Amino acid sequence: FLDVLFCIDVVINFCTAYTSRGVYITSMKAIAIHYCGTWFLLDFFGSVPFDKIVTAITQGSGGFQGVLQAMRLVRILKIVRAVRFLQKLNQLEQKDTTGTVKSMVSIFRAVFLMVFVAHFLACIFYLMIDKSVDSLNWMTAFDESMLDFDETSNGQRYILGFYWAIITICTVGYG
Repeated sequence: FLDVLFCIDVVINFCTAYTSRGVYITSMKAIAIHYCGTWFLLDFFGSVPFDKIVTAITQGSGGFQGVLQAMRLVRILKIVRAVRFLQKLNQLEQKDTTGTVKSMVSIFRAVFLMVFVAHFLACIFYLMIDKSVDSLNWMTAFDESMLDFDETSNGQRYILGFYWAIITICTVGYG
């Protein structure tokens, strides 16, 4: 889903005016040339899920493991895009005179921080799972059937870990 949003952002950037010496440039040709000369390559390689494409094409072929791992490094470019997005938010916040944007940005940051911390905790909770059948951990306390790694997917266990993290963050303890 996030990959689709990033790809849509690349397309939108070809239609987004920019300022040059205090003047808004709205010519589509000038916008495209400017975007291709500035952020396009970074946005393109950070947006297109090459690792997923290579996996789909070479499904079952083990010879492309090194290439696939190198492609995953391209994901780091998404972090650069996120930093760029935060810089744009700061610029927008500084131009706001009514305080409306500042309020919305504050709410967005709080929600983003909550989701980021919950994601991080969900990953930690997932790593804490002891896969032996007779162990007691947070997952067995919630649903023992989730320990059957043949019947449940990593996604299901991640969602459960994310839920557990949100509940842990939003409540006082476990009881």
